[in-house]
Amino acid sequence: MSASAHLQPGVIVQVPQDRLLDALRHVVGGGSDPSAAAARRFLEFIRSQRLDADQCWAVTNETGQLRPALIALPNSGRTAMVFVTAPRYPEEVPRLARLIEHAHRCLDRRRIALAQVLMEPDEPLTAAAFEQAGYTRLAVLNYMERRVSRAARIPEAPWPAEVTLLHYEPRFESHFKQALLDSYVNTLDCPALCGLRDIDDVLADHVGSGVQDPQLWTLVLWEGQPAAVLLLNPLADGESVELSYLGVGADYRGKGLGRRLMALALRQLSERPYTRFTLAVDQDNLPALSLYKSFGLARTDRRLAYIRRVPDEE
Repeated sequence: MSASAHLQPGVIVQVPQDRLLDALRHVVGGGSDPSAAAARRFLEFIRSQRLDADQCWAVTNETGQLRPALIALPNSGRTAMVFVTAPRYPEEVPRLARLIEHAHRCLDRRRIALAQVLMEPDEPLTAAAFEQAGYTRLAVLNYMERRVSRAARIPEAPWPAEVTLLHYEPRFESHFKQALLDSYVNTLDCPALCGLRDIDDVLADHVGSGVQDPQLWTLVLWEGQPAAVLLLNPLADGESVELSYLGVGADYRGKGLGRRLMALALRQLSERPYTRFTLAVDQDNLPALSLYKSFGLARTDRRLAYIRRVPDEE
């Protein structure tokens, strides 16, 4: 029996490996009855992705259970995705907020620079707990997708004479970074993220979000200067491709580059063995939503995102 079983109720503990499944039952179970099978599948997924499960904390309750619980899974680009037990009643919010704040102070700052959480938009108690713990609301994200067609003809507009297209190579990495940075100026897509991470971490995050294919990363040069970027990442299921990022620099907007890049993306995918094209976009980014809908993408889900830097600036 682990030491955590003998602690007084209300104590926050870092969950030992022999109690990890017990804690995860309350994370995946949320406000419903915890499921050992679901927790086991979650743990198998964590291990299959070679993610570290050591950033897990919980509050001991009156019956010795580890509830509420929290796990932060470090990803590429020094980010971590945070999962918690969803509160069922308002009186549970302060306890969860205390756990979130404690866990945040204990996160491994060598591996994590930004903590993120995604939740259903109709989880006000979970949102309240993260707000009390110092997290900032980022955006409501619309998840969109469409089937990849090999028969449909994708209209192709000629590129302006000033444009050169490059695929990713290490020697062009600085150009890709500059295109990313320029696209953040006055962006409508999750503007609260701007400036929170080093550009090296941002690029590493995109590299790690799927199975990188350099031919699916496209840089637009306008008269030799980085103007726009398209990052497509095949996913591990072998059937789906995610639009990891599409951005146009502030000085090059209004020239139709975004529309041409979307058409290019669908033409590229139609020549490969993928069947599904997916993306996530800030629901307040109306121009992007309009663009994606015009190419046949439809909303399949929605999530509310919160973020907090690690460590916070003094």
